[in-house]
Amino acid sequence: MAISAEIKGNLLQDPEQRLVQVKGEGRKITELRVWADVYKKEGDSLIQDEDKSEPVNVTIWQEHLGEDAMRLLSKGMRVVVKGALHIQTWQDKENQSNKYQVHVEAESVSLALNRVEEIKMRQKEVNA
Repeated sequence: MAISAEIKGNLLQDPEQRLVQVKGEGRKITELRVWADVYKKEGDSLIQDEDKSEPVNVTIWQEHLGEDAMRLLSKGMRVVVKGALHIQTWQDKENQSNKYQVHVEAESVSLALNRVEEIKMRQKEVNA
């Protein structure tokens, strides 16, 4: 069982798609890399803790959500990702230190609107 998480941060690169094999079948996944913000409480305010913010790898397994991310998102955009948090740990044999990588399997991805200048809507497509 994974920990439910919400991360907010900037995309470090454009979304990427690739094909993976799951039980012998090809599935398209979309991957994001987000510089996740970490906040600390100072008095009555939350302030970003630059020293603790770090990159988080995000995988989108839902094909429709992944297609939307590929079409709409690009490097530098501020996003909010909700999903299952996983932390992989290992020991670096060269310098005998513990390493870790944070990963989220996304259930939803949305834009953080505080940095959006304009939104253009298109008419809904009607299937005949």
